[in-house]
Amino acid sequence: MEININDQLFISRKWNKYKCKEEALKYNSKPEYKQKSQYSYKIAYLNGWLDEICSHMICKNKHN
Repeated sequence: MEININDQLFISRKWNKYKCKEEALKYNSKPEYKQKSQYSYKIAYLNGWLDEICSHMICKNKHN
């Protein structure tokens, strides 16, 4: 998989917990967050912040 220079600059941006939380607040669900901000989502997941920074999101119950 080739990464262009714009992607490299985006990837190299330092994602900390605060920045990931700011990004997560833009979305209403984890799937939307994951789709629209893959790098932030991945950093949050790998650092164990995902549930905390996504606590505002709507939880879709599959049983309804």
